Amino acid sequence: ISSFHKLIYLSLSDNTLSGTLSPSIGTLENLQFLYLQDNYFSGQIPDFYNYEMQDIDLSNNEFSGTIPNTVGNLTRLAFLNLFQNRLEGTIPESIGNCILLQSLQIQDNYISGSIPDSIQTLTSLQWLKTKNNLLNGTIPTTITFLEKLEDIDLSNNKLNGTIPSRLGLLPKIDWLSLAFNQLSGTFPVTLASSPTIRFIDMQSNQLSGTIPFDWSRAVVLQSLSLSMNQISGTIPDSLGTLTNLNAIEIQNNQFTGSIPKSLANLASLNTLLLQTNLLTGCPPNLTTLSSLEECNLDNNKFRCRNCFPDLPDPCKDPCYGKRHSSQLPPVVIFFIVAGGVAIVVLAVLFIVSRDFRKKVFPKYYENKKIEKNELM
Repeated sequence: ISSFHKLIYLSLSDNTLSGTLSPSIGTLENLQFLYLQDNYFSGQIPDFYNYEMQDIDLSNNEFSGTIPNTVGNLTRLAFLNLFQNRLEGTIPESIGNCILLQSLQIQDNYISGSIPDSIQTLTSLQWLKTKNNLLNGTIPTTITFLEKLEDIDLSNNKLNGTIPSRLGLLPKIDWLSLAFNQLSGTFPVTLASSPTIRFIDMQSNQLSGTIPFDWSRAVVLQSLSLSMNQISGTIPDSLGTLTNLNAIEIQNNQFTGSIPKSLANLASLNTLLLQTNLLTGCPPNLTTLSSLEECNLDNNKFRCRNCFPDLPDPCKDPCYGKRHSSQLPPVVIFFIVAGGVAIVVLAVLFIVSRDFRKKVFPKYYENKKIEKNELM
């Protein structure tokens, strides 16, 4: 392949090719597009000196080793997709030289270390996906300067520290997943005011404090997942104004107060998970939510004296049978039923035994009848 000096476009994707890549592939001076995804290539990714390179897709292979530092030579690179391999090491600082980069997708590898500060120079970046790696350290605040960012997925790493407060000010932010990390601090207020964000997932972190009161500007929000944190305070009533919202997952926190009645206005809602909080009062009537498919209000502190029982499956009983006023404990119900059955059985045995004695000892009962008549 080293003799193909005029080669511009090379695509061998979606085959069953295996083996290692020749180092010469990184020296083809006119190569601009390299697509080798969905194969079984292994070994190290070669060093790159193709200064004209625009797209590299080596995803879904078996490459190992590190991301070569020479990736910084590719100043015209727009797409770098290396996900689903066996890469390790760190994200090279030289990635900051790829100032035209639009897509950096390195998820599902074994990459460690921190997100380099040089990422702040990637002002064309739209998709940043590093999920399912071993990244640590903090999320650089400079990420909020990348105004073209639409999709950020840093989930399932070991990131710590706080979430940059200005994330919600990114003018095109659409998808934000920071789940399964070790992030602390509070939920950024700016995210509740973003008119572009559709998906927020911050589950399984160490977030605390309250969430913003006013969500009225998040008009396109479809999914909010904050489960398994330490968030407290009340559930904002303004969530009930978000007509596109189809999933609220805030279980396993410390939310207090009652469930806002405004949630009954969310016609698109299909998932409502509020279990294992400190919610009180009575759940609202959710019978209007015809799209509701999954609902769990378990392990709270509801008082169900006036609860609505006719909720759509699987929310027929919003308190899952924990009715303090009208339901008897199962043990008491068992003894009442058993006692009733025993009385009926004894009555039947008495009648049967009496009829049996009349047939076996007819003269005895006849004499008893005569004696009774004489007394009268």
